[in-house]
Amino acid sequence: MNSSAYNKEPRTTGDDEVQSANPRSTQWVLAEEDRRASVWLTTPDPLYRMTKRPDLYFEDQTESVLSADGLTVSFSQHEGQTIEGFGGTFTDAASELFKSLDEDLQDAILEAYFGETGIGYTLGKVPINSNDFSNETYSFDDAANDTDLEQFDHDVSHDVKSIIPMILEAQKKLADTEQEMHLLGVPWSPPGWMKTNGRMEGSKEPCLDGKMARVWARYISLWISAYIEKGVPVWAITPQNDPTADKEWEACRYSPEEEAEFIAKHLGPELSESHPNVKILAFDGDAELMMNWTNATLKHSASAKYVSGIAFHWFSGDSFGLIGDVHRQLPDAILLSSLAGYAMPQHWEGFQPQDAFFASGDWQHGQGYAHDIIGDLNAGAHGWIDGSLILNSTGGPNRAGNLMDAPIMISGANLSRTVADLSIRSIIL
Repeated sequence: MNSSAYNKEPRTTGDDEVQSANPRSTQWVLAEEDRRASVWLTTPDPLYRMTKRPDLYFEDQTESVLSADGLTVSFSQHEGQTIEGFGGTFTDAASELFKSLDEDLQDAILEAYFGETGIGYTLGKVPINSNDFSNETYSFDDAANDTDLEQFDHDVSHDVKSIIPMILEAQKKLADTEQEMHLLGVPWSPPGWMKTNGRMEGSKEPCLDGKMARVWARYISLWISAYIEKGVPVWAITPQNDPTADKEWEACRYSPEEEAEFIAKHLGPELSESHPNVKILAFDGDAELMMNWTNATLKHSASAKYVSGIAFHWFSGDSFGLIGDVHRQLPDAILLSSLAGYAMPQHWEGFQPQDAFFASGDWQHGQGYAHDIIGDLNAGAHGWIDGSLILNSTGGPNRAGNLMDAPIMISGANLSRTVADLSIRSIIL
């Protein structure tokens, strides 16, 4: 309903004095056509999924209990945070699936996320090196002790196979809507030869060999340069995905103080010199821990000047109160929910059959997406990124068996838009 349809000029008395805004003395006129309200319905079963229903029409309620004493409508002059946008992750799994589809299905997926009739994604996330959704473990310099990075793959050969082409196609869709992609680059692990355990999987404490901190910062800068050369600008990076975790797949642990020192002495100065427009968002782990990392990085005199905000995940729970606390303490800091998603059921007994899940998804997952996005935004977050764009019907492929739900799932040549997609669509459109 268009609020401009109201005639907002109050009627006057015979003495030409403007009456008060009390509805008993002022008549607010709503044009006939603008009494119409559009209705869209979504239900837990697949019967109604963002389905247009018959319009409803407002009627005069002169005898309404609300008209007895009038209504007071207050408008706040307070401006909230700037919304950077919403998006999903360009993983190997997503891009390889995308590559395998015919052009019509590819276009349908891109339109659903980034097109004029889509849900309005403008953020994207891409791994720096491999992660568990990659088809193999890889980096862009596997030459041990190449501290001058002479063997760095400036062609980013692995990513040009499917990840970068998918991003470029998404950028074209966004360009048609006069928008541009804000891409977040995130490493799950440095090359193994830079780490104390000698391999990309898993992590010791500390993870990063102290002699390699400068080299790793330079590596990230070269990765940004390589992506720019391929026509993919980078908006921001985080130093490490889930820096508190030691996983069986790609991982690298930092303490808050170690990450603050890495930013202050190496990553911050490197990017300030080579890519001054690329932002650094610290942390990128479970939201319940974000205050410690905020105190260590954004309140650290040496690293704070390089850090634009904090990235966080939803997996440990809501933590909306903590997000709100950080927003109130640092209102200019970007707070980005950088990884969200639901694990797929480990077995189907007692759940809905797998083919039914593929057809509609799980209603509780859709509710959870809505709960998280709304809660994050109300707390002061500036954006939200899903864990993947598309996955297959089992929630993969994933080398580590970390099978996840996704807003769009693929089975052969069939595409399913799940209730997760409906939840995101209903909130951000």
